[in-house]
Amino acid sequence: MPDSIKADPPKIVATISNIVLWISLSSSLSIIVFSFYRVVTSFDQQFRPIYFIFIIVGFVLTALFIICLRLDVNKRINYALMTVALSFSILSIEVYFEFFPPDEKIPNRNQELATELGVPFDSRSKGEVVTELRNSGVKSDLNWFPSALLTNPKTRDGLDWRGDKIYPLSGLSNITTILNNESGFYPIVMTDQYGFTNSKAHYGNRIIDVVLVGDSFAEGDGVESDENISATLRKHGHNVISFGKIANGPLIELATVKEYAEPIKPKIVLWLFYTNDFPELSKELVSGLLSQYLYDKNYSQNLISRQDEVDEALFHYFYGKKGVVVAANQSDLTNPDKVKIAKSLERTGQTQLLGRVIKIVKLYNIRTRLNLTRRSIPKLAPEFTMILKRANEMVTSWHGKLYFVFLPSYTHLSPANPYNFRNFVLTTATKLGIPIIDLHKEIIVPHADPLSLFPFRSLGHYNKEGYRLVAEAIANRLREDGLFQ
Repeated sequence: MPDSIKADPPKIVATISNIVLWISLSSSLSIIVFSFYRVVTSFDQQFRPIYFIFIIVGFVLTALFIICLRLDVNKRINYALMTVALSFSILSIEVYFEFFPPDEKIPNRNQELATELGVPFDSRSKGEVVTELRNSGVKSDLNWFPSALLTNPKTRDGLDWRGDKIYPLSGLSNITTILNNESGFYPIVMTDQYGFTNSKAHYGNRIIDVVLVGDSFAEGDGVESDENISATLRKHGHNVISFGKIANGPLIELATVKEYAEPIKPKIVLWLFYTNDFPELSKELVSGLLSQYLYDKNYSQNLISRQDEVDEALFHYFYGKKGVVVAANQSDLTNPDKVKIAKSLERTGQTQLLGRVIKIVKLYNIRTRLNLTRRSIPKLAPEFTMILKRANEMVTSWHGKLYFVFLPSYTHLSPANPYNFRNFVLTTATKLGIPIIDLHKEIIVPHADPLSLFPFRSLGHYNKEGYRLVAEAIANRLREDGLFQ
């Protein structure tokens, strides 16, 4: 058909195509402006070359969309359709990476690996184990952890209790509980009078030499109670207490130092840092109550003297029976309500939807795979630095000594996949005058087979040998510094 008698496209289609191209042009200009701003203001010198790449891409896209807007209406419609199709494809890939990451390791595969190796593996759920313990007359419950409250807006500022708020930083006291099954068995442990996994014999009138704060590695997840870091350090003749809890991040750890370490004033505080601490910190900072520990150095809930209230508040939270201690066989974890509680306690938290939307819009996952993300300094650098500074000031105020212990991660064993913020956290501790025990350097680098330090050579916590090497490296450093015999 001759061009002179071609039908014009509907006006609405032409208008929409113009809108798409103008929005695309505006987005390209925004990339240029934002990247230029980052080049001028960013204190992260290592990331500036990436911003220059974004500026070049922004100029190329701007030129292309200006040319498109000068074409005839039919070509503008075609290019607008191409732009929409390409944008939709890119966003679809980003959504897939965000919600279904293809390279994500699956911890629960340990059972499959055990079967392949012919190693016995306890396939019971945590609820079933606790129920069996109760049926045998043992006072037991699931291993509660403080960050569980952060998953619910109604509890992230603490539990309602006696007309006030209380945010427990430990679990239920004087009970039998279980840790995660990673090596084929559930470690069955006892909690002390403060709800941590220590023996009560380590308190009393004895001087406490060393306190550990941290997450599940400090708690000793995955191994028996006599195989964790604190137990191995005790073999050197020193009294060691662990105030670690599963899924703790830096802010909860600062609060733990205030509530439990400060009253007993140990000689040494070991601050165990793991590579998931920044995601945990982002969840913790939404809590107004927890944030008070950061911004008010005198703030305290006096939890060490309120364990009865902590126990009662947690029982009320779990079972809706204020102040009533549930007998060993009174509650049944097989009914729907208790199963729901058990599942909620096993979650370490949920990423907020808004945060995921922002990551998708910024194409974070795609940029990460193209090595175009900010890799050297975390978003929460100021808060993390302030937390470490507060902790160090607190420990030195009673003439104690704080050590920053960098724990090696299964995910970052290979030099080809280093932890993004390793240099930042080590440099931060150094600038604050905090001595560093770099266990990646001390253990992983010289080890002939680092994977052998993890259960079934798979993602998870350390196995017995891994924990032993960690504790021995710490003991050696403290001995070198004249703090251990």
